[in-house]
Amino acid sequence: MTRLHNTTVSAQRPANDAPARRWLRSAAAVAILLTASSLLAQNPDPTTESFDRGLLPKIETGAARLLEANPEFDG
Repeated sequence: MTRLHNTTVSAQRPANDAPARRWLRSAAAVAILLTASSLLAQNPDPTTESFDRGLLPKIETGAARLLEANPEFDG
């Protein structure tokens, strides 16, 4: 039984590849952040239930009284 040894063959790197590595790291980080933010911003279960009545004020505004007092008012 013969045993083969793993050997690694790699191309030689340029003498100063730090800017290329930095650029690659930055590009990868930006891609990950953009992907993560778009995935987190999605609503997994959108429903129209919350928009059935529109936006409602928290306090009484008197709009109903205004419309009753001025029937010709069109808003």
